[in-house]
Amino acid sequence: MVLNHLGRPPLGAADFLEWRAAIAKFALFDSTYAKISGLAGCLAPDQEFRADNLRPAWEAALESFGPQRIMFGGDWPVSTRFASYQRTVDVLGALIDELTEDERALVWGETARRAYRVTQVRA
Repeated sequence: MVLNHLGRPPLGAADFLEWRAAIAKFALFDSTYAKISGLAGCLAPDQEFRADNLRPAWEAALESFGPQRIMFGGDWPVSTRFASYQRTVDVLGALIDELTEDERALVWGETARRAYRVTQVRA
């Protein structure tokens, strides 16, 4: 199973700790994955779409799933309600770039290939 949009973390809200506990339970199953996508829509109205504001959810996901079970998702075209696709890639990329080279490769594509059992990519 893939937890889309990280389960819509309530960033900046009082129930964030409940969300964090819930995804930790979900992550106990080895066959579960998390997709970092659609997070701009999870921010409180007064929060800007930038990496620092997403960091609490990102760190919770890393702690629960590790990079081997986290995948990037652009959420295009829905994400364009909040930011351009390039801005989405840049903001999430700032967090992903903090990982090692091997971990970045997992999040940017290898995890998705494994989760969805994609063995060959066609050009």
